[in-house]
Amino acid sequence: MADDYPVVTYRAPWAHAIIYLGRDVDNRTWAAEYRGWHWVHQGKAVDPAAAHLVAGGSLTLGAIIGAARITGVARASASPWAEPGLFQWELADAVYLPRPLYLRGQQNFFRHPATLELPDPESLSAAPLAPPGAGAPAAARRGAAVFSPDVRRHRA
Repeated sequence: MADDYPVVTYRAPWAHAIIYLGRDVDNRTWAAEYRGWHWVHQGKAVDPAAAHLVAGGSLTLGAIIGAARITGVARASASPWAEPGLFQWELADAVYLPRPLYLRGQQNFFRHPATLELPDPESLSAAPLAPPGAGAPAAARRGAAVFSPDVRRHRA
């Protein structure tokens, strides 16, 4: 049931990369025991080292923007998104919400408020994969808090 899925907050633009750019791992200092669907929440904190991922685009901040399945945890993933020395949460089947659902983020896995109605992730569509720098689709940005990075300050 969709209401039972936990929420994980990711720093921007990493949640965006999971939902829209095909990011298939998340690098963490700890291994997750949970397997299955989780809601992908993009926090308000922005990682300036990753600003190049949305150069010229904008991000929805402080909202659930989609869902993905955690399928496992690795220490040496072959994914181009993997960082050596960290745990890589293996992610699959990312789907986006047509309208972001705003709520305050938290650390670790957390439950969303009971008043927040979330659809079944299996009923949602995968986002069309966008090339780096393309930003989120316009439908996902409506009414969103916007972050537009100045890529001249954050070269990767």
